[in-house]
Amino acid sequence: MPIAWVGRRQIERREIAIVTTCSLSIISAPIVALLWIIVFDSTGFDQLVFESAFTTIGPALTVALFSGLVGMFLYDVNRSVWIGGVVFLASTAFLRGARATMETCAAC
Repeated sequence: MPIAWVGRRQIERREIAIVTTCSLSIISAPIVALLWIIVFDSTGFDQLVFESAFTTIGPALTVALFSGLVGMFLYDVNRSVWIGGVVFLASTAFLRGARATMETCAAC
C-alpha cells in the first residue's frame, strides 16, 4: 500500500520500516559497543582478543544482524544480506569515528 509518491515511484510502508530500523540500529551502535565492552571486561575475554574486536567489529555485527533479520522479514534473503552489509559498514565507520574523537579529546 503506497503512502506517498517520489517521482514515479511509490514509497511503501516496508521501505519506511527498513529505513527506520537501519537508522536506529546505526544510532544505537555506541550503546551496543558499551555493552560489549562491559561484558568483555567483566569476563576477562578482553585479554584474549584485540581491542577493535569488541569495540568496533562485534557491536557493528550485532546491529547489522538485527537489521538483516528485519530485512529478511520484509524482503528476501538477497536484499537482507545487502541491508546487513550496508549497516555493518556504516556502523563500523560510525564507531571508528566516535572512537577517534574520544581519543583526540582525551589527548587534549
